Amino acid sequence: MPTSSPMARHSDGLEDVRARIRHHIHGGAPHKTPPATILYAAAGRMGRLDVFAAAAVALVVATALNVAVGGVLRHYVSVRHVQVAAGIRFIVIGARTLLHG
Repeated sequence: MPTSSPMARHSDGLEDVRARIRHHIHGGAPHKTPPATILYAAAGRMGRLDVFAAAAVALVVATALNVAVGGVLRHYVSVRHVQVAAGIRFIVIGARTLLHG
């Protein structure tokens, strides 16, 4: 039975992290966050640096919460149910944004 060295495991872990980063960068483009950030910046009520800082903090906090919740949910709910709930939430938030601005 082959065993992998700690360095090989570390390298695999880094590749997983890189894959997640690529997923979020490319996967985030069609979602609501970039258009909302553009909207806030275009509205001019906040400075561009303020919009950037607020979006960055929101992303970090949301990601931390999502990781924590996902870690707990995996013990109680199937992945398929989480996918369906996430899809419904996406549609509801999108509809709310269209209706209420």
